Amino acid sequence: MCIKTLGLIQLKASHTSKNICAEIKSILTDFSISRKQVYTITTDNGRNMIKAVELLNNDSEDEEEVAEDLDDDGLLKDLKIYSIRSIKCAAHTLQLAVKDFFQRHEYASFINKARKIVTLLRTPAYRYLITEESLPQPILDVATRWNSTYSMLSQLKNFEDFCERRLKCLMKLTTTEWDDLKRLVTTLEPAYTATIKLQSVELFMGDFYKLSASLKGKLAS
Repeated sequence: MCIKTLGLIQLKASHTSKNICAEIKSILTDFSISRKQVYTITTDNGRNMIKAVELLNNDSEDEEEVAEDLDDDGLLKDLKIYSIRSIKCAAHTLQLAVKDFFQRHEYASFINKARKIVTLLRTPAYRYLITEESLPQPILDVATRWNSTYSMLSQLKNFEDFCERRLKCLMKLTTTEWDDLKRLVTTLEPAYTATIKLQSVELFMGDFYKLSASLKGKLAS
């Protein structure tokens, strides 16, 4: 498999499906690539991206070629000569599912409390104490970074004893909450591993189906 980057552009206009479609067509034109040569386009799940692919299909560049191929009875009139298939990024789709899981009320409030503790641990005073005890620096999650919430919670597990000794009572997790944290990390680990594998340079359809079946099995158990 040979991967080439044809364009990496800054879209200064509004990120509408129409503008995105125009940029794609411009890049294809620059490299003399016909839309008949494009079989699939992989995007995230944004409606503007999906709509842009639809516009590429609807805006035919080959009307004259199609007309030449029509017989006297117009038998090919309703035949779609080419069609670009929209493929949704599997890793992005998985992250949306994980995000929906986080937004469930019982998890949202708990994760928010854990996030506040991590934010406190990242202040200068606590960072000094953490360094003194040779602990890794805590990780704060970022909304747009895949797996960052898992990484934050997984790292926080290492601070159970530290938090019990150093934090004030109001900021501590209870014994039950620490147990919940460990269970949550265990539950999210298959999704974390799957996301890493889905970002491999070479991932074939067979690899994807194997990974999907494995993930479903682990989550079901």
